[in-house]
Amino acid sequence: MKVTRRPAVAGSFYPADPEELKAEVLGYLNQAAKTANHAPRFLIVPHAGYFYSGAVAGAAFEEVRGQTFEQIILLGPSHRYTFMGAAATLDQIWQCPLGDFTVTRPNQWPLSESKWHALEHCLEVQLPFLSQLFPNAKLFPFLLSGSLEQAPALAKALQTLDSPETLWVISTDFSHVGPDFGYSPKTHGFASGEAMDKEAIGLVATGDRRGFKSFFERYHATICGALPVLTAMEILKNQGLGPFSFKQYDSSQHKSAGPNAVGYAAFYV
Repeated sequence: MKVTRRPAVAGSFYPADPEELKAEVLGYLNQAAKTANHAPRFLIVPHAGYFYSGAVAGAAFEEVRGQTFEQIILLGPSHRYTFMGAAATLDQIWQCPLGDFTVTRPNQWPLSESKWHALEHCLEVQLPFLSQLFPNAKLFPFLLSGSLEQAPALAKALQTLDSPETLWVISTDFSHVGPDFGYSPKTHGFASGEAMDKEAIGLVATGDRRGFKSFFERYHATICGALPVLTAMEILKNQGLGPFSFKQYDSSQHKSAGPNAVGYAAFYV
């Protein structure tokens, strides 16, 4: 019997009912317009509940609709476990209400731990979009944790998996601000989380790896996927690609007013 991961956030972050979920995903895709004049292979997408970030995720995934990929490499931050490196999984199947995916890991990969993936949401929420676009693709999921100093080494290790038939999906939300997160942008000279995100987005969109790393460290920024984003920026540099093109931004405050807010951004290259 194959080792199978069951959905952890179906019914909370996104609908568990297949028909409802399919309609919602297609709605997000259909309301977005393609802006790339090429065929992207790298996306940055958010990972909050669809009510908050589904439209931004759809804007990113719409850029690759109609393409064909044999494998998808998922990079996201570990929210529940702390470690150093990029953790693969021993799972063989990841279930999704819209169709299951074959999951694998690289041969000889030094770090694999299924329990770190079991309850993690940042990669799971990408599956319904991927099931609509690339239902037969093979997944290589990785959770990243630890210092940003690892990014160049992780990039070199991960890019050995790349091919022209590979889509890279980088999962991150941007600034988490307010009392629930114990973070005030004004303490660091910013009027809001959106103002912080504007600066961070500019650094990603210009490929400024040092600037992005310095921003994160100088302001103790609450961009949960900073390591996956920086690792992807390193891969693009190594391959002579990029930088990321910024496409869309939103904040949870636009859906739920209050003192707390999380930012969401879509990029492609």
